Amino acid sequence: MKPLPPAAEIASLVCDESKGDVMPDLQSSSDTGYGPCVVCGDTNYELSCGGPTICPKCDCGNFDAASGTAGLPFQKRVVEWLMACFSMEVCRDGIERNHRFLEEALELVQSLDCTRSEAHQLVDYVFDRPAGEPKQELGGSLVTLTALANCHDMDMMEAGETELARVWTKIDKIRAKQAAKPKHSPLPQHVDVAQQQQERIETLQKLVNEYKARAIEVARG
Repeated sequence: MKPLPPAAEIASLVCDESKGDVMPDLQSSSDTGYGPCVVCGDTNYELSCGGPTICPKCDCGNFDAASGTAGLPFQKRVVEWLMACFSMEVCRDGIERNHRFLEEALELVQSLDCTRSEAHQLVDYVFDRPAGEPKQELGGSLVTLTALANCHDMDMMEAGETELARVWTKIDKIRAKQAAKPKHSPLPQHVDVAQQQQERIETLQKLVNEYKARAIEVARG
């Protein structure tokens, strides 16, 4: 992904005040090599002051702040987004960051066919062992994430840049979700525990019934 120019530079390049129009040589992402839009994927849009990787219909005004961080290392640009989105208290809440990282890690492996049972087994395995040294474990997380991305033919930095650009457009929604999350809970939203348990029981009962039916078929065989 090409680095984003500062917002002021984008504005001066795109808007030709004498004509009141978009300059022809910057009209489309296909002409400039920018795009597709990181939110909707559209590649046929005029370059707006919101930035060259987001189309005007998806630009909600937050991208000017994002474009001002161009050229900084990825970690610092994520911190800039955090500080624009949340209070300092939330940004520095280590327990909250633990929960959100674990949530995203679980969602990633779930999307790659890791099962609930496998996840629970690994939770028990890890927490039955002594805690590690944070910096070493961070390094291990990055190494194994890179190996995972490579195994599935994914570019981890491209995915990170795309997601960072996307969340700059979702600040209001993310703030609202943060404000509504249950207090003193690792969960990102309220969950009906009783309903969840009932659904799990029903799923297990369905699996047991299917197993019994297959066993009877084999016995009759």
